[in-house]
This record gives sequence, C-alpha cells and structure tokens, in this order.
Amino acid sequence: MLDYRRPIIRLTATLINGLGQLLFCLSSRPKFVAFDVKSIVVLKFDRLGDSFLAEPVLCALRNIFPDAKLEIWCNQSNAPVFANHPAIDKLVVLTMPDIHRAKLLDFFQLQRIKFLSQRLKAVQADLAVDLQAGPLNVLAMWQAKIRWRVGFKSKLFSFLLTQAADYQLSNNQREVYWSIAKRLGATIDRPEPKLYPDAGDDKTVADFVRQNGLEKFVVFHLSAGRSYRQWPLENFVSTAQALLAQDKQLKIVLIGDQYDLALRQKMIDLVSVGNRFVLAKDLS
Repeated sequence: MLDYRRPIIRLTATLINGLGQLLFCLSSRPKFVAFDVKSIVVLKFDRLGDSFLAEPVLCALRNIFPDAKLEIWCNQSNAPVFANHPAIDKLVVLTMPDIHRAKLLDFFQLQRIKFLSQRLKAVQADLAVDLQAGPLNVLAMWQAKIRWRVGFKSKLFSFLLTQAADYQLSNNQREVYWSIAKRLGATIDRPEPKLYPDAGDDKTVADFVRQNGLEKFVVFHLSAGRSYRQWPLENFVSTAQALLAQDKQLKIVLIGDQYDLALRQKMIDLVSVGNRFVLAKDLS
C-alpha cells in the first residue's frame, strides 16, 4: 500500500505547487458561473471504497447543475459503483493507473496524459472535476483547456486548477470528497453514500447468501488502499470474537481481492473458528 502522507512526497508536492503558483500567479482564472455549465466530466479512476464514499458528490452536482450533461470517467474496477446512478447521463470506462497499486511515475507518463487530454477535448466539457486528487488528471484537464477545473488544494499541480477545495487530513474521507461539492456551491446537507444495484446484482447477492446458507451474517473487508487507513488486524480479530461469542448462529463473510487472501487466512487462523467464516471470491 502506498502512503501518500510520507513527508518526502508532501514536501515535493509543496515545492512544486509553490513554484507553480509563482509562475502562474498572473494568469487569469475565469469567474465561475454555474448557469453557464452545460457539460460536466468527473474523473474518478479509483477503487470501490473511495468511489462509494464520493458518491454523494454526484447527487450534489445534479442538484447544482440540474440541466447539465454529467459524465463520470472511471476504471473497470470501480465502474459498478456508478453504473446505475440516477444522476449520471453517461459512464465512460477507461484504463488508467490505479492510485493504490501503480508506481508514482505512472501518473506522469506523457502518453497517458495526452490520451486523457484528447478525450477531454473531444467532449468539450465546461467543467471537469478531479475527485481523485490525481496529478495525471489535473495535467490532462489543464492541457485540454477545460474552462473550469476543480480539485483539491495542496495536491500536486493544484495550481493548475481554477477552483480548489480544502483537503483536510483530519477529516474523514466522506467530508474530504464533500468539500468539492461545497466549493461548487452545494447547499444541501451531505447525504449518506448509496449504492444502486440492478437486478443482476441483487441475484448475485441472493445466490451467494443461499449457496452459503447465510441467515445471520456480517461482512468484513480487512484491507485498505493506503497504509494510514489500515485498521490493525488485531482490532478485526477482537471484533469478530466478540460478535461470534454473542450469537452462535452468526457467520462472518470476508470479502476482498487477490491481495487480501493472506490477510483473510491469517484472521481465520487467529480467531480459530474457521467454520464460522465464509470467504467470498473477488467481489471487488
């Protein structure tokens, strides 16, 4: 897991942004006029959990810009979170670096930046929103000459944005994402994140529950995309032991991807009641 709060990375971003602010201090930034926004592209090439927590921002965008065309561009891995969202007019699936698995230099490849920039130019969006805090996204938005470019302050190349929201490390991730909505003028209270499954999703879950004989169960996801979000395994273990002791009929479903297999097996070994666990295949 990459830790983007490492001092060296934060110092590098601060220095680059400081230099950029000096170079671009005289450049004009167009005044934001919500009424003029007819087309919006949201960039979120991220993972399922982060995409789920950012979902309320889409509701806010639809509320602020009721008549604008709203597209979200994502990876195949997180597309299911957005696939049936009622606020979205179009879902575009691209292959872009996974911010949690890729190497840092993957976000500065000219070929990738050019590819994304050309796609953005083609749709002629009035507003582009980087919900990922990704340097590649910001560079592509700027290169595509998007009129209004929105993202997070203090992140790499944030000086290229026309509107930037505060990124408070002390806030939970839902509030971090919601700061984008507030920066654009959201006046509604932040709704809770919500999923919009289709009939196929419902059937998949129903089949899984039936095939595994699940009546009472809780779902655990043990890993996090970044090390500073990782809950210690011993906390999961103690929580599981307490739940299983309270209800002898309860089972625990462990979900995750191939990177979590060893972690899931370690938890089962530590709790020592393997027959009370169900390992889901890669549902993410």
